[in-house]
Amino acid sequence: MKALVFFRKSDANRLKLELSELKKNLAVSHITSQGIDADTPTGAGMAEAYDIMSFPSVVMMREDGVAQKVWQGNVPTNNEIHEAIGYI
Repeated sequence: MKALVFFRKSDANRLKLELSELKKNLAVSHITSQGIDADTPTGAGMAEAYDIMSFPSVVMMREDGVAQKVWQGNVPTNNEIHEAIGYI
């Protein structure tokens, strides 16, 4: 599995601790993550492709790019991550 983590650069400092904790939780679960700045043209296009309307948002996806779970406007907890990938 892979996680796309959408954020706005202007919120990055405010969310630094949350995003760091998320990255750690994903790594422990052997999930690769990719941070995407929605304020860049590429990031905005990706956010539009996944219908991301609020930030931060996380898209859990299979390796083939199919979204499995989306959280918008918040960072998921470790339990929510495990639930999404079938650990719980």
